[in-house]
Amino acid sequence: MFKFENLYRWCDDYGGGIVIAESITEAQEKVARYLDEERDPNKLIIWPCHLDDYYDEENPDVLDIYGG
Repeated sequence: MFKFENLYRWCDDYGGGIVIAESITEAQEKVARYLDEERDPNKLIIWPCHLDDYYDEENPDVLDIYGG
């Protein structure tokens, strides 16, 4: 079952996205596996979606990942 608490944002020097995980540790592991060998998993920044600058409490089902 989907829970909003399981959504995390991530970014590195090249870009970023969203990962679904049970914890921030699991999110880090998943994104590190996803990255190609040219990207450094030690430069990952990961945070819960509800703490994102673009999170809108009144519209939690709409995720603005580009900051429009």
